[in-house]
Amino acid sequence: MPRGKGRKAALVAGVTVIVLVGIAFAVYRAWLGARDSVSYDAEFDVGKVVQGEQVEHTFAVRNESPNDLAVQRVLTSYATMATFDSILPAGSEWRVKLSIDTRNLKGALNEFAKVELRDAERSPFVLRLRGRVAPPVELDPRDRVYFFTVTGEAPREEVFLINHLDRPLEIVDVTCSNPAFVVETEVVEQGREYKLTVALTPATPVGRHRGTITVTTDSPDYPSLDIQLRAFVEDIVSTSVQRVDFARIPFDALDRKTVSEKTVLVKKHRGEDFQVTAATADVPFLSVKVAADEPGQSYLIYVTIERDRAERGEFEGTLLIETNDSDFPRLELPIAGIIL
Repeated sequence: MPRGKGRKAALVAGVTVIVLVGIAFAVYRAWLGARDSVSYDAEFDVGKVVQGEQVEHTFAVRNESPNDLAVQRVLTSYATMATFDSILPAGSEWRVKLSIDTRNLKGALNEFAKVELRDAERSPFVLRLRGRVAPPVELDPRDRVYFFTVTGEAPREEVFLINHLDRPLEIVDVTCSNPAFVVETEVVEQGREYKLTVALTPATPVGRHRGTITVTTDSPDYPSLDIQLRAFVEDIVSTSVQRVDFARIPFDALDRKTVSEKTVLVKKHRGEDFQVTAATADVPFLSVKVAADEPGQSYLIYVTIERDRAERGEFEGTLLIETNDSDFPRLELPIAGIIL
């Protein structure tokens, strides 16, 4: 064959290959598009519902492929029932209604339906309902109050009693088991909503405190409701831990800082120009380092077991922290641990 004709034939063959590859790629992309042509909103928020109410929502799933799609099955979570047709029509919307029985539900709502198609190459998709189930007589935002505070302060929190029952509800009495907590009641809407303001008295001593507020009502179904109270009161100068506890440490692990080092945060909650002037430990193989955390407010103290001086067995001692605060010049924390 002459050289010119050979080159022409090779060129034609090359162009043909390129065209065929392009066609194949276009067909493949169209096939992928057909396979990914199911569109839907995967999640719906029903908001707050009252326990016992029936929750229903219909999801619309659009099948944009040229073929009908058959539903293999729909798996639902515990309290959910699904109603649906067995075919997703081509170019149309398929609807599935999810119904939730909330009689035994409380708190966060997270129910779902997993849709599986007969086409095994198509991935299942999940439709989800979120929200919150409130009891018929609700304590909002929750039925407990936590205070994390410093001595001398009087923090306050509000709890709303909301009546979702058909009949009005009246508060008959409100009592508290611990005088460190005081509670005031205010009517927001007579028979429907009340505001309880809970406060911690400024004279509450340093430490942990607990109590219970009991709200007595005229409802035969909800004659009383309890609000649990917790208070954690720190001194003006405090440490993040009350004890430096190394627990049980294998000797071979002492070269790892995560095992051999403990950190103590020392903080002054009111005032300025606070300093930790020194920190020492009376255990021979412990080293102590002080570093500023927030200058004038807090410091970090690193207590480390020095492996080259460490001895196996149980050890105890005291971490002595010295400050420039005249009311808290010395803080002492017990130290304990066992080196195996």
